[in-house]
Amino acid sequence: MTMAQPRVRNRAFVASSEASASETPTVRLNGFTRRFGDNVVIDDLDLTIAPGEFVALLGASGSGKTTLLRTLAGLDSAAGQDVTTPAARAVVFQDARLLPWKKVWRNVALGLKDNSGKEGPKKEGDVRARAEAALEEVGLGHRLDAWPSTLSGGEAQRTALARALVREPALLLLDEPFAAVDALTRLKMHDLVLTLWREHRPAVLLVTHDVDEAIALADRVLVLDRGKIAAEERIALERPRQPDARFHALRRRLLAHLGVDAPAPQPAPVERALVAFPTGEVVL
Repeated sequence: MTMAQPRVRNRAFVASSEASASETPTVRLNGFTRRFGDNVVIDDLDLTIAPGEFVALLGASGSGKTTLLRTLAGLDSAAGQDVTTPAARAVVFQDARLLPWKKVWRNVALGLKDNSGKEGPKKEGDVRARAEAALEEVGLGHRLDAWPSTLSGGEAQRTALARALVREPALLLLDEPFAAVDALTRLKMHDLVLTLWREHRPAVLLVTHDVDEAIALADRVLVLDRGKIAAEERIALERPRQPDARFHALRRRLLAHLGVDAPAPQPAPVERALVAFPTGEVVL
């Protein structure tokens, strides 16, 4: 992987922000292409993500989102291409992918090195302390010695998030991590992710199908279509983000980029009181 000068192409999607223009990007892809046989999945893609930036990636199934994420995670080879990613990176998938034969803290500490750089049981106390601190951050300090089979869906995803953050990644990749949890748990997870992001400040790439989720969480939303970035929206709304007129305007634009016509939100109906008079007449 190399750090080459970006080419002037598709400039709307290259620079992450004016404020971060002078910073070395955490992620940079120049002309990245991925094909399987005759099928071009990613087509000459340029992308940068600034340090600490939160980016959401939307797109229909088959648009190349997972292929891009796997490349940034180092799960697929980028040999021979101009792709720059940090060494410290972590992924949270839709499935928590916990090892059922290891207790929660050991799942979090899986493969973790102690502060001396060694692996193995010699420094287990140090590794456990770091796993415990990460679990405390996600609200699971009381579940250290639980078995994964006893966790709820939300607890399993929080464990997966702790496992990612304990490694102090410069790049955190989230692959639809809230898709399998209920609506209330999802909202709580949104708040948790934003809290942890503010605390640790990794660059984040969130892959999602949920437009509202992308607007609620991200600094910038990209729409991937047939392997190309077809649209970009910067989200300047203050957090926490309320579904006001600006939110709905962004939502309509993003849905339009995805080929979906969204009707404008209708005003809430005016509640009218029913007043009953002694005569039995009812007036609205």
